[in-house]
Amino acid sequence: MKSNILLPILIFTQLLFGQKKPFTLESQFELEYPNDAVISPNGKFAAYTVRKAEIEKARWNTQLYLLDVESKTTKQLTNNLSSISNPKWMNESKSILFLSNLEYFDSSANEVKKGAKQLWSIPIDGGEASILLALKNEIDEYTISPNGRMIAVISETELSEAEMKAN
Repeated sequence: MKSNILLPILIFTQLLFGQKKPFTLESQFELEYPNDAVISPNGKFAAYTVRKAEIEKARWNTQLYLLDVESKTTKQLTNNLSSISNPKWMNESKSILFLSNLEYFDSSANEVKKGAKQLWSIPIDGGEASILLALKNEIDEYTISPNGRMIAVISETELSEAEMKAN
């Protein structure tokens, strides 16, 4: 009977004190948190975000990753100073849209802008992200029509009739 009680205590003690590195409050900042997984329309890929702590900057940063379902290989698609969110598939599984406050050149104002979340696109076969839609205020949410021909956005921006036709 004594050995039946002693064995679980020994196992618990070993688990508790036998760890090389105890889990602390700081340990949680070393973890990576996957989120926002979306499967491509053709079923060959899954896009997802990973949130990591940037302790020296006292902030979290979220980047976009791509999983090839067949080969089970993963690659990071974005590596920016600005976080990304809300990935969605576009162009028959050839590109991914996402929201980010990345810096971009506004040709109509002839200036570089940053700060408000805008809609971006990135090809899955490599290349840089490009701005797809930029509004005066940030884009809060968006969705893509089933045929991929239209995008609806939610924003606090009120567009003029000319802006609606241009976008």
